[in-house]
Amino acid sequence: MANVFRSILLLLILSSSCLGQNIPINDIVIDGTKVTKDFIVLRELPFAKGDVIDGQRIDQLIAIAEQNLRNTELFNEIRITPIPGFKGDLIILIELKELWYIFPSIIFRLADPNFNIWWNTKDFSRVNYGLSYLQKNFRGRNERLSLRAQTGYSKQFALSYKVPGINKKRTLGMVFFGGYRQFAEVTVGTQDNKRVFYDDLSGNTKELLQFGIGLDHRPGFNLMQRIYLGWNSHSLSDSLALNFSDHLNGQQDLNFLELSYLIDHKNVDFIAYPQKGHTWFFESQLKGIGARPQDLFANIFLQFTVHNKIAERWVVQNGFKSKYSFFRELP
Repeated sequence: MANVFRSILLLLILSSSCLGQNIPINDIVIDGTKVTKDFIVLRELPFAKGDVIDGQRIDQLIAIAEQNLRNTELFNEIRITPIPGFKGDLIILIELKELWYIFPSIIFRLADPNFNIWWNTKDFSRVNYGLSYLQKNFRGRNERLSLRAQTGYSKQFALSYKVPGINKKRTLGMVFFGGYRQFAEVTVGTQDNKRVFYDDLSGNTKELLQFGIGLDHRPGFNLMQRIYLGWNSHSLSDSLALNFSDHLNGQQDLNFLELSYLIDHKNVDFIAYPQKGHTWFFESQLKGIGARPQDLFANIFLQFTVHNKIAERWVVQNGFKSKYSFFRELP
Protein backbone atom coordinates (compact mmCIF):
# COMPACT_ATOMS: atom_id res chain seq x y z
CA MET A 1 0.00 0.00 0.00
CA ALA A 2 2.87 2.37 0.78
CA ASN A 3 4.35 1.78 -2.66
CA VAL A 4 1.01 2.47 -4.34
CA PHE A 5 0.56 5.69 -2.36
CA ARG A 6 4.10 6.75 -3.25
CA SER A 7 3.48 6.20 -6.96
CA ILE A 8 0.19 8.12 -6.89
CA LEU A 9 1.79 10.99 -5.01
CA LEU A 10 4.67 11.22 -7.45
CA LEU A 11 2.36 11.18 -10.45
CA LEU A 12 0.20 13.91 -8.92
CA ILE A 13 3.26 16.07 -8.31
CA LEU A 14 4.46 15.38 -11.81
CA SER A 15 1.13 16.13 -13.47
CA SER A 16 0.65 19.37 -11.58
CA SER A 17 4.12 20.75 -12.25
CA CYS A 18 5.13 19.33 -15.59
CA LEU A 19 2.03 18.58 -17.64
CA GLY A 20 2.21 20.08 -21.10
CA GLN A 21 5.86 21.08 -20.76
CA ASN A 22 8.99 19.73 -22.38
CA ILE A 23 10.86 18.00 -19.59
CA PRO A 24 14.52 16.97 -19.71
CA ILE A 25 15.52 13.58 -18.32
CA ASN A 26 18.34 14.28 -15.90
CA ASP A 27 19.14 10.67 -15.00
CA ILE A 28 17.96 7.06 -15.28
CA VAL A 29 18.52 4.97 -12.17
CA ILE A 30 18.33 1.16 -12.38
CA ASP A 31 17.82 -0.77 -9.16
CA GLY A 32 17.50 -4.49 -8.38
CA THR A 33 19.69 -6.03 -11.08
CA LYS A 34 22.36 -8.44 -9.90
CA VAL A 35 23.21 -10.09 -13.22
CA THR A 36 21.84 -7.92 -16.01
CA LYS A 37 24.06 -5.14 -17.34
CA ASP A 38 22.56 -1.65 -17.38
CA PHE A 39 22.93 -1.27 -21.15
CA ILE A 40 20.56 -4.22 -21.68
CA VAL A 41 17.86 -2.32 -19.77
CA LEU A 42 18.62 1.03 -21.41
CA ARG A 43 18.36 -0.57 -24.88
CA GLU A 44 14.65 -1.26 -24.29
CA LEU A 45 13.69 2.29 -23.28
CA PRO A 46 12.01 4.72 -25.72
CA PHE A 47 13.92 7.54 -24.01
CA ALA A 48 17.48 8.15 -22.84
CA LYS A 49 19.35 10.32 -20.39
CA GLY A 50 19.44 13.87 -21.74
CA ASP A 51 16.29 13.52 -23.83
CA VAL A 52 13.61 16.20 -23.63
CA ILE A 53 10.14 14.67 -23.62
CA ASP A 54 6.60 16.02 -23.73
CA GLY A 55 5.07 15.93 -20.25
CA GLN A 56 1.79 14.68 -21.70
CA ARG A 57 3.52 11.56 -23.10
CA ILE A 58 5.21 10.42 -19.89
CA ASP A 59 2.62 7.75 -19.09
CA GLN A 60 2.69 6.47 -22.67
CA LEU A 61 6.48 6.24 -22.78
CA ILE A 62 6.62 4.47 -19.43
CA ALA A 63 4.03 1.94 -20.61
CA ILE A 64 6.12 1.25 -23.73
CA ALA A 65 9.26 0.86 -21.63
CA GLU A 66 7.55 -1.59 -19.26
CA GLN A 67 6.23 -3.65 -22.17
CA ASN A 68 9.65 -3.77 -23.83
CA LEU A 69 11.35 -4.86 -20.62
CA ARG A 70 8.66 -7.46 -19.97
CA ASN A 71 9.16 -8.90 -23.45
CA THR A 72 12.85 -9.47 -22.85
CA GLU A 73 11.69 -12.26 -20.50
CA LEU A 74 14.52 -11.34 -18.15
CA PHE A 75 12.52 -9.85 -15.28
CA ASN A 76 9.80 -11.04 -12.97
CA GLU A 77 8.79 -7.60 -11.69
CA ILE A 78 9.11 -4.23 -13.43
CA ARG A 79 8.30 -0.84 -11.98
CA ILE A 80 9.17 2.52 -13.55
CA THR A 81 8.61 5.72 -11.58
CA PRO A 82 9.21 9.28 -12.87
CA ILE A 83 10.55 11.46 -10.06
CA PRO A 84 10.41 15.25 -10.55
CA GLY A 85 13.70 17.03 -9.91
CA PHE A 86 14.37 20.42 -8.37
CA LYS A 87 15.09 22.09 -11.72
CA GLY A 88 11.97 21.05 -13.61
CA ASP A 89 13.66 17.89 -14.84
CA LEU A 90 13.01 14.20 -14.31
CA ILE A 91 14.78 11.26 -12.75
CA ILE A 92 13.51 7.91 -14.04
CA LEU A 93 13.69 5.17 -11.41
CA ILE A 94 13.54 1.61 -12.79
CA GLU A 95 13.06 -1.10 -10.18
CA LEU A 96 13.51 -4.67 -11.41
CA LYS A 97 13.42 -8.18 -10.05
CA GLU A 98 15.31 -10.69 -12.16
CA LEU A 99 14.13 -14.14 -13.17
CA TRP A 100 16.07 -17.38 -12.79
CA TYR A 101 18.23 -17.84 -15.87
CA ILE A 102 19.76 -21.33 -15.59
CA PHE A 103 17.73 -24.35 -16.75
CA PRO A 104 19.46 -27.75 -16.70
CA SER A 105 17.27 -30.74 -17.53
CA ILE A 106 17.43 -34.50 -17.96
CA ILE A 107 16.60 -36.06 -21.33
CA PHE A 108 14.62 -39.29 -21.23
CA ARG A 109 12.73 -39.90 -24.44
CA LEU A 110 11.38 -43.01 -26.10
CA ALA A 111 12.51 -43.68 -29.66
CA ASP A 112 9.05 -44.95 -30.58
CA PRO A 113 6.31 -42.49 -31.63
CA ASN A 114 4.36 -43.01 -28.40
CA PHE A 115 4.37 -44.94 -25.15
CA ASN A 116 1.80 -47.53 -26.26
CA ILE A 117 3.98 -48.67 -29.15
CA TRP A 118 7.02 -48.89 -26.91
CA TRP A 119 5.07 -50.78 -24.24
CA ASN A 120 4.42 -53.65 -26.68
CA THR A 121 8.12 -54.53 -26.62
CA LYS A 122 9.34 -52.78 -23.45
CA ASP A 123 12.70 -52.55 -25.15
CA PHE A 124 14.90 -50.26 -23.05
CA SER A 125 17.50 -50.15 -25.80
CA ARG A 126 15.02 -47.92 -27.67
CA VAL A 127 15.40 -45.10 -25.16
CA ASN A 128 17.25 -41.81 -25.63
CA TYR A 129 18.77 -40.19 -22.57
CA GLY A 130 21.15 -37.38 -21.74
CA LEU A 131 21.37 -33.83 -20.45
CA SER A 132 20.45 -30.40 -21.77
CA TYR A 133 21.45 -26.99 -20.45
CA LEU A 134 19.96 -23.59 -21.19
CA GLN A 135 21.27 -20.35 -19.76
CA LYS A 136 19.41 -17.17 -20.54
CA ASN A 137 21.01 -13.78 -19.96
CA PHE A 138 24.46 -15.36 -20.12
CA ARG A 139 27.12 -12.97 -18.77
CA GLY A 140 24.28 -10.52 -18.00
CA ARG A 141 24.19 -9.45 -21.67
CA ASN A 142 20.94 -11.15 -22.71
CA GLU A 143 22.99 -13.81 -24.47
CA ARG A 144 21.54 -17.30 -24.74
CA LEU A 145 23.66 -20.44 -24.42
CA SER A 146 22.15 -23.85 -25.14
CA LEU A 147 23.87 -27.25 -24.87
CA ARG A 148 22.51 -30.73 -25.55
CA ALA A 149 24.15 -34.13 -25.13
CA GLN A 150 21.99 -37.16 -25.88
CA THR A 151 22.98 -40.80 -26.22
CA GLY A 152 21.15 -44.10 -26.17
CA TYR A 153 19.25 -45.34 -29.20
CA SER A 154 20.02 -42.23 -31.25
CA LYS A 155 22.77 -39.76 -30.45
CA GLN A 156 22.56 -36.00 -30.62
CA PHE A 157 24.99 -33.26 -29.60
CA ALA A 158 24.26 -29.57 -30.17
CA LEU A 159 25.51 -26.13 -29.19
CA SER A 160 23.86 -22.80 -29.92
CA TYR A 161 24.91 -19.33 -28.82
CA LYS A 162 23.00 -16.10 -29.41
CA VAL A 163 24.69 -12.74 -28.90
CA PRO A 164 22.59 -9.54 -29.24
CA GLY A 165 23.90 -5.99 -29.46
CA ILE A 166 27.38 -6.44 -30.91
CA ASN A 167 27.58 -2.91 -32.34
CA LYS A 168 27.53 0.45 -30.57
CA LYS A 169 23.85 1.09 -31.31
CA ARG A 170 23.01 -2.48 -30.23
CA THR A 171 20.96 -3.12 -33.33
CA LEU A 172 23.04 -6.05 -34.63
CA GLY A 173 23.45 -9.50 -33.15
CA MET A 174 24.81 -12.90 -34.10
CA VAL A 175 23.77 -16.50 -33.63
CA PHE A 176 25.98 -19.59 -33.89
CA PHE A 177 24.93 -23.22 -34.15
CA GLY A 178 26.68 -26.56 -34.37
CA GLY A 179 25.14 -30.00 -34.12
CA TYR A 180 25.66 -33.69 -34.78
CA ARG A 181 22.99 -36.39 -34.98
CA GLN A 182 23.32 -40.13 -35.38
CA PHE A 183 20.11 -41.92 -36.38
CA ALA A 184 19.67 -45.54 -35.41
CA GLU A 185 16.71 -45.78 -37.80
CA VAL A 186 15.09 -43.66 -40.49
CA THR A 187 11.66 -43.56 -42.11
CA VAL A 188 11.75 -45.05 -45.60
CA GLY A 189 8.04 -45.16 -46.44
CA THR A 190 4.54 -45.99 -45.25
CA GLN A 191 2.40 -49.11 -45.26
CA ASP A 192 -1.25 -49.25 -44.19
CA ASN A 193 -0.99 -45.64 -42.96
CA LYS A 194 1.95 -46.54 -40.73
CA ARG A 195 5.53 -45.44 -41.06
CA VAL A 196 8.07 -48.01 -42.22
CA PHE A 197 11.46 -47.77 -40.55
CA TYR A 198 14.84 -49.09 -41.58
CA ASP A 199 17.68 -49.62 -39.15
CA ASP A 200 21.22 -50.73 -39.85
CA LEU A 201 22.62 -53.52 -37.70
CA SER A 202 25.54 -51.28 -36.78
CA GLY A 203 23.15 -48.83 -35.09
CA ASN A 204 24.40 -46.01 -37.32
CA THR A 205 21.92 -45.74 -40.16
CA LYS A 206 22.33 -42.05 -40.92
CA GLU A 207 24.52 -39.17 -39.73
CA LEU A 208 23.88 -35.45 -39.94
CA LEU A 209 26.44 -32.75 -39.21
CA GLN A 210 25.38 -29.08 -39.16
CA PHE A 211 27.05 -25.72 -38.65
CA GLY A 212 25.55 -22.27 -39.05
CA ILE A 213 26.01 -18.58 -38.41
CA GLY A 214 23.40 -15.84 -38.53
CA LEU A 215 23.30 -12.06 -38.42
CA ASP A 216 20.38 -10.38 -36.64
CA HIS A 217 19.15 -6.83 -37.19
CA ARG A 218 16.80 -5.25 -34.64
CA PRO A 219 16.48 -1.55 -35.49
CA GLY A 220 13.71 -0.81 -32.99
CA PHE A 221 11.80 -2.81 -30.42
CA ASN A 222 9.29 -5.04 -32.22
CA LEU A 223 10.97 -6.06 -35.48
CA MET A 224 13.87 -8.47 -35.95
CA GLN A 225 15.45 -9.65 -39.20
CA ARG A 226 17.93 -12.49 -39.62
CA ILE A 227 20.03 -13.78 -42.46
CA TYR A 228 21.44 -17.25 -41.82
CA LEU A 229 24.07 -19.33 -43.62
CA GLY A 230 24.38 -22.99 -42.72
CA TRP A 231 26.30 -26.09 -43.84
CA ASN A 232 24.76 -29.56 -43.79
CA SER A 233 26.42 -32.94 -44.27
CA HIS A 234 24.26 -36.07 -44.63
CA SER A 235 25.81 -39.53 -44.67
CA LEU A 236 23.98 -42.85 -45.10
CA SER A 237 25.09 -46.33 -44.14
CA ASP A 238 26.07 -48.66 -46.98
CA SER A 239 22.98 -50.83 -46.57
CA LEU A 240 20.55 -47.89 -46.48
CA ALA A 241 22.08 -46.34 -49.59
CA LEU A 242 21.97 -49.72 -51.37
CA ASN A 243 18.41 -50.73 -50.45
CA PHE A 244 16.78 -47.29 -50.60
CA SER A 245 18.64 -45.41 -53.30
CA ASP A 246 16.08 -42.58 -53.43
CA HIS A 247 16.66 -41.51 -49.82
CA LEU A 248 19.22 -38.85 -50.82
CA ASN A 249 18.37 -38.78 -54.50
CA GLY A 250 20.67 -41.71 -55.18
CA GLN A 251 23.62 -40.48 -53.13
CA GLN A 252 25.24 -41.95 -50.06
CA ASP A 253 26.75 -38.62 -48.99
CA LEU A 254 25.28 -35.18 -49.53
CA ASN A 255 26.89 -31.88 -48.51
CA PHE A 256 25.28 -28.52 -49.17
CA LEU A 257 24.82 -24.96 -47.96
CA GLU A 258 21.57 -23.38 -46.92
CA LEU A 259 20.64 -19.71 -46.93
CA SER A 260 17.63 -18.26 -45.16
CA TYR A 261 16.11 -14.87 -44.42
CA LEU A 262 13.41 -14.17 -41.85
CA ILE A 263 11.43 -11.26 -40.47
CA ASP A 264 9.85 -11.61 -37.04
CA HIS A 265 7.49 -8.86 -35.85
CA LYS A 266 5.97 -9.01 -32.36
CA ASN A 267 3.80 -6.20 -31.03
CA VAL A 268 2.15 -7.81 -27.99
CA ASP A 269 1.82 -6.96 -24.33
CA PHE A 270 3.72 -10.07 -23.18
CA ILE A 271 5.49 -12.41 -25.59
CA ALA A 272 5.22 -15.50 -23.37
CA TYR A 273 1.44 -15.18 -22.82
CA PRO A 274 0.04 -12.45 -25.10
CA GLN A 275 -3.39 -11.04 -24.31
CA LYS A 276 -3.47 -8.26 -26.86
CA GLY A 277 -1.52 -7.28 -29.93
CA HIS A 278 -0.40 -9.06 -33.07
CA THR A 279 2.57 -10.94 -34.50
CA TRP A 280 3.65 -11.89 -37.98
CA PHE A 281 6.50 -14.01 -39.26
CA PHE A 282 8.02 -14.58 -42.70
CA GLU A 283 10.90 -16.85 -43.66
CA SER A 284 12.37 -17.98 -46.95
CA GLN A 285 14.85 -20.86 -47.16
CA LEU A 286 17.05 -22.11 -49.97
CA LYS A 287 18.76 -25.45 -49.37
CA GLY A 288 21.01 -27.59 -51.53
CA ILE A 289 23.38 -24.79 -52.57
CA GLY A 290 26.58 -26.30 -53.93
CA ALA A 291 25.04 -29.70 -54.60
CA ARG A 292 23.47 -31.01 -57.80
CA PRO A 293 20.61 -29.00 -59.36
CA GLN A 294 18.10 -31.74 -58.49
CA ASP A 295 19.10 -31.44 -54.82
CA LEU A 296 18.10 -27.77 -54.66
CA PHE A 297 14.85 -26.91 -52.91
CA ALA A 298 13.24 -23.92 -51.21
CA ASN A 299 10.59 -23.19 -48.59
CA ILE A 300 8.53 -20.12 -47.75
CA PHE A 301 6.80 -19.77 -44.37
CA LEU A 302 4.21 -17.15 -43.45
CA GLN A 303 2.35 -16.74 -40.16
CA PHE A 304 0.07 -14.06 -38.75
CA THR A 305 -1.63 -14.01 -35.32
CA VAL A 306 -3.94 -11.55 -33.53
CA HIS A 307 -4.60 -11.68 -29.77
CA ASN A 308 -7.66 -10.06 -28.15
CA LYS A 309 -8.67 -10.09 -24.50
CA ILE A 310 -12.47 -10.34 -24.41
CA ALA A 311 -12.96 -10.86 -20.66
CA GLU A 312 -10.97 -11.00 -17.45
CA ARG A 313 -9.81 -14.58 -18.02
CA TRP A 314 -10.59 -15.03 -21.69
CA VAL A 315 -8.28 -14.35 -24.61
CA VAL A 316 -9.12 -15.07 -28.25
CA GLN A 317 -6.33 -15.86 -30.69
CA ASN A 318 -6.87 -15.79 -34.45
CA GLY A 319 -4.34 -16.38 -37.14
CA PHE A 320 -3.09 -18.44 -40.03
CA LYS A 321 0.07 -20.32 -40.93
CA SER A 322 1.21 -21.40 -44.37
CA LYS A 323 4.16 -23.11 -46.03
CA TYR A 324 5.02 -23.45 -49.70
CA SER A 325 7.82 -25.63 -51.06
CA PHE A 326 9.50 -25.35 -54.43
CA PHE A 327 11.04 -28.23 -56.40
CA ARG A 328 9.93 -31.82 -56.00
CA GLU A 329 13.19 -33.65 -55.41
CA LEU A 330 14.11 -33.19 -51.76
CA PRO A 331 17.49 -34.29 -50.40
